[in-house]
Amino acid sequence: MITGIAVILVFGFLILLHEAGHFWAARFNGVKIEEFGIGIPPRIKGWRRGETLYSLNWIPIGGFVRLLGEGVTTKINDKHSLSNKTVWQRMSVSVAGVFVNLLVAYVLMMVAFWGGMPPIVGDPSAYNINLDQLSTTVVVSAVSAGSPAEISGLKSGDQILKIGQQEIFDGNILAEQIDISGGQGVVINILRDGEIKEIGLRPTFDDELGRYAVGIGLDTLIAKVKYDTLKVPWYALHELWLLTILVLQAIWSFLAGLFSGAGIAPDVVGPVGLISLGGQLITQGWLSLVRFAILLSVNLAVINIIPFPALDGGRLFFQILEALRGRKINPVLENRIHSLGFVLVLGLIFIITYRDILRFF
Repeated sequence: MITGIAVILVFGFLILLHEAGHFWAARFNGVKIEEFGIGIPPRIKGWRRGETLYSLNWIPIGGFVRLLGEGVTTKINDKHSLSNKTVWQRMSVSVAGVFVNLLVAYVLMMVAFWGGMPPIVGDPSAYNINLDQLSTTVVVSAVSAGSPAEISGLKSGDQILKIGQQEIFDGNILAEQIDISGGQGVVINILRDGEIKEIGLRPTFDDELGRYAVGIGLDTLIAKVKYDTLKVPWYALHELWLLTILVLQAIWSFLAGLFSGAGIAPDVVGPVGLISLGGQLITQGWLSLVRFAILLSVNLAVINIIPFPALDGGRLFFQILEALRGRKINPVLENRIHSLGFVLVLGLIFIITYRDILRFF
């Protein structure tokens, strides 16, 4: 429950920062901001400062910005109306939210790298990292049916901390200690869902391996990395670039499958899925939480810049057309297209959310 709330707060805060980007860009370009809302209406309370209403709303997810002249179909005789600004000024307002999400991801990436987070996408060797700069963890990747490990309750995903008094940072060392036991009972300390557990095992001789074993597969994962402190800003920028490309490729594959009739890929999740998966990550420590926030922020940036009606990228697309044509697109037609896009986006979110509920509950 608490982890789910934490995920919602992280997600909502990133959306709020996205909207704050639009807010700052609009203010910089002299656009009147009618309302800046924290959360989604209905409204709890509002405070007016100057010409702007600042509101606190009941649904605590993200926020919104309402600008004078945004989405209007008739001319407003006010120089502070968004519709009366130059196309370049309106374009800067459209992309500001995406820029802020990428900037937030970059800052979090630097913080996480300074904290020792392994690269999300890149190879550690690309950052001039030697083996003595790595700390590793050993995680159970598979459990054989009917094996001592399964009988004792070991599960895939368990992190092995110790066997007896021997701390484990390498899967080979664990295998050696199990073999040395000669079939005598051993005690393994594991980390599961943020809780340390003690599990007793009695290894059996495996004829195929020619040694004593408990029937598990192991992965040795990088837990922490010690980077060159002064090079972290460059490393973070490089990693952000790789991650953004990866997210773009994933979304392109998703859209290609959607429009080709292949349907929605099984690994695509919506808000409910994010809460479930994010909750699992948060229990693994603050670096996992920051990693989750980075992934979310980059995804928000990339999704919003897609040139689809109702999204920031859709509005930017019409503004680019306007710049190329030298005159505005018919506002009534543009609004209808954005309204249709909004309905389609809501429909897609509903379908993915319904599937998430069936999968996770």
